Amino acid sequence: MAIANPFKLDKVVLPSSVEFSHVENVRCAPEIETLLSSPAGHPFPMFRGNARLKPLISFTTEQVDVVLANIGAGGLSVTSASYLYFALATLTGKVARATTSHTRMAVNQLVAYWTTIRFPHSGFASADVVLAAGWDGTNNPIVPGGSVALSGNLAAGNRFGAGPNAVNGSALDGIQEFTCTSGVRLIEAGGESEVYNSFVGIEAGTPQVDVSYIGPNALTTFGLNGTVLNGSSGWLGYGRKFTPNGDRVANATAEHLYLQALLGTVKVLEAGGQGAQLGMNRIQIDCVASSDSVVPLTAAVLQAIA
Repeated sequence: MAIANPFKLDKVVLPSSVEFSHVENVRCAPEIETLLSSPAGHPFPMFRGNARLKPLISFTTEQVDVVLANIGAGGLSVTSASYLYFALATLTGKVARATTSHTRMAVNQLVAYWTTIRFPHSGFASADVVLAAGWDGTNNPIVPGGSVALSGNLAAGNRFGAGPNAVNGSALDGIQEFTCTSGVRLIEAGGESEVYNSFVGIEAGTPQVDVSYIGPNALTTFGLNGTVLNGSSGWLGYGRKFTPNGDRVANATAEHLYLQALLGTVKVLEAGGQGAQLGMNRIQIDCVASSDSVVPLTAAVLQAIA
């Protein structure tokens, strides 16, 4: 049987012209929880219903600068329409963007947050993003739509890799990778046996940073019980920008990424090695906030590497 109307990923568009042209591992899921009931003494269910739905869209993107510029460690509330576009596929690519034969998923109310942002040495950084859909009381949390044109054009975007890291003003040598996790947990609440949650928000976040680097031995540097961040310089990590069709953007050029945690504790996960290879260290930073008006892990785009 022939495949009818196959589709390909296109882009994710949030309000205020926030666009992700490079998305992969996209998952658009109703997240249906099922109710089953069986008559007395009968081994199989004879009634099935939907208990609740927790729809979401998740994706991975290499446009880390767009993520950090718009979605903080504490998430982002979006109360107007956002879209996930799918392009109609052809044997040699996809149908022209302006043709109204594509599809999209619309979300009218959502909370956006990133779960993990990974910066590898001499590789492309990537971010895992979740759009948790809420119910506005009228529209379904995710509304499929067909016969639409695609949004604008795709953009090349920027790419970043691991840059310098430092703890309490001292640089770490030979950064191989650093990863930031938000630790976000959601509150999802509904009532009156409505199938959708009418409140979807951030319950809590526990940001952490994991850093892998070559030396010197992390236990010598940070001790068995860890080291407290000093509150002034703390931990900082740069995302080094790649030059399109070239090598790297110069350190002094304000086009790199900057992440920082001023307070928290650096703990050693491991310090070891394998055979005659160089020894490796893995440290983890538990980030804490200085007050109830700031987040523990902050980021900035368009920065020079100091």
